[in-house]
Amino acid sequence: MPPPPKASAPKPKAQPPKPAVSTGSSGAGMSALLSKVEAVGKKKDLEEAKEIEDIDLSQIDPSAAREKVTCPRCEKEVLKEHFESHMTAHSSEILPWLFLGGKRNLENDKELTVRTNITHVLNLAQEVNLKEDFRIIATEYNLERGLPFVYKKFSFGDTPDQHILPELDSAVQFIHDARSLSQQHHVLVNCVQGISRSASVVIAYLMKYEHMHLREAYDHVRERRTVADPRKEFVDQLAQFECQIFGLDKPSLTGAIAFEGRTLLNLDDPLPQSERDCEEGAEVQNTVPAAPKAGTDVVIEEDILNKLSGHAIESREWYADANPANSPTKTAVDVDGKATTTILDSQTVDVTVPDQS
Repeated sequence: MPPPPKASAPKPKAQPPKPAVSTGSSGAGMSALLSKVEAVGKKKDLEEAKEIEDIDLSQIDPSAAREKVTCPRCEKEVLKEHFESHMTAHSSEILPWLFLGGKRNLENDKELTVRTNITHVLNLAQEVNLKEDFRIIATEYNLERGLPFVYKKFSFGDTPDQHILPELDSAVQFIHDARSLSQQHHVLVNCVQGISRSASVVIAYLMKYEHMHLREAYDHVRERRTVADPRKEFVDQLAQFECQIFGLDKPSLTGAIAFEGRTLLNLDDPLPQSERDCEEGAEVQNTVPAAPKAGTDVVIEEDILNKLSGHAIESREWYADANPANSPTKTAVDVDGKATTTILDSQTVDVTVPDQS
């Protein structure tokens, strides 16, 4: 059998011809391109420029600028028309020692220390906690001044079914006690934005300890913090608080009066009206626990940290854990079989840092 034919050697690939190198044409080509671009630009300027020959420019002051003012809190220059908005970014001075603000003020070390000298914080927001690094900064700052740093929290929600009235006395008592102990004590009352929950408690304080009626306290707070706007349900509870304090039959302000003529976006309803209409008449599974038998313990402790306490807890304060999911709550069932949630008690903690020297 004859051997197979040998494969022929591969032919070399054709190489593309190399461009000829020109020593003088490249520079001339670039110069021509730039000249063309410049000519196109001048043409567009002539075609698109505004006609200003008939405009009197003699009254224009080249040195004119929009007026700026210096913020007394942070010493930054801000446009005068933005000053009011800028000030709401800070906590607002309701009294020379009482400040109303939001989460951003609780998490601003300068705002807590050198700007407002806060020694006591009253947090009214369920979803806000004091972070450990800011607690340490505030504690060390006050320790150097020979003062404490005390933090207390009431876990209020900003919802129409939140009952703040049962806790108002305890909340305003914390503010009063802080100031009574020393004239050097400054208090920050905060929620998330410093609009509704914290504003409501500050108004309650002004009523009970500054002897202002609700209408006067409401106007006083809103004048000093323009974004303050307690929700309608809170205003009605403050109206009850006013009647209790002053022995009135009729409050000086109600939620209906405070919100008269205002159109508000309803963010409380979980479903649009069309979906609620579709569900009307539908059978809904009842998830509310049945009414307990007389004499039985109906308190359900949801907080693991307090399950071993063995006693009912009414309010609460300092936590090292910044997770709001771990905040203590207490759920109980009333005689009608309705679930109710209240705030659990904690112990006021006077936080200090050990001497490192």
